[in-house]
Amino acid sequence: MGILTIICVVAPVIAPLAGGAIIAAAGWRAVFWVLAVLVLALFVWAVFGAQETLPVEERNHGGIKTTLHVAGVVLGNRNYTGYLLTFCFAFTGLFAYISASPFVIQNIMGLSETRFSLIFAMNALCITIVSVIAAALAGKVSYRRMIAIGLVVAILAAAGLLTFALNGTPMVPMLVLFAAFQGSLGFIFGNATALALEEAGHHAGTGSAFLGCLQYVLAAAVAPIVGLGGEDTTVPMGIAMVAFAVLSDVSYLTLTRKTAAPAGTEADLPAQAPAQPVS
Repeated sequence: MGILTIICVVAPVIAPLAGGAIIAAAGWRAVFWVLAVLVLALFVWAVFGAQETLPVEERNHGGIKTTLHVAGVVLGNRNYTGYLLTFCFAFTGLFAYISASPFVIQNIMGLSETRFSLIFAMNALCITIVSVIAAALAGKVSYRRMIAIGLVVAILAAAGLLTFALNGTPMVPMLVLFAAFQGSLGFIFGNATALALEEAGHHAGTGSAFLGCLQYVLAAAVAPIVGLGGEDTTVPMGIAMVAFAVLSDVSYLTLTRKTAAPAGTEADLPAQAPAQPVS
């Protein structure tokens, strides 16, 4: 899950850089041609390359009624919902940064597009490195402990960003805190996802669907919010990052259960439920 999270998190961070390079080389229309080719390639691979790995006898053949029932079962699991919200609120904080950073770094700090691209890439590297570290620590350090460390760093970094946003937006401290915030997410995303899907158990497909849907619904909602103050202020971004970091932490502390199990062992994860159809 740590490796998968690296790909899923780094992709939307790198996407603006790739889009900028395409526009610079071939114009804005080329972006849509590239997207069309990528989607077509994925479609062909999904049809002819991706194989179903779930045994036929374990597949769920129910209709809408069964799907809704399974969704209710998954969301009724308090631990799953806690990890779901922990992940999605933290992801929304990341998108508050992604949405506002071009204006903050270029318009307010006065850096060039080239330097912005470099800073953006370095921040993406921070979350990648920490995600790799988290994957390496799996089985040695408790997943919950890594999530807790990531949440503490995220809240402190976001609070620092808001403080500086209210007092002149100094360049170096802001850039350091940007990197710290993104790096902290490497401890949250993979571990929260793994624990959420373990809580979903034999309904992991439904659990994964909720994770994928909610994170981007919230991300889409926060994007225009951080621009409410215009292009010359970082305060809305700082408020959004603090708010969603706090919401992530509150979800983790109030909805998920603590464990004293040995780090990385099966006891660190929920017990497996009896065999039942998979969704």
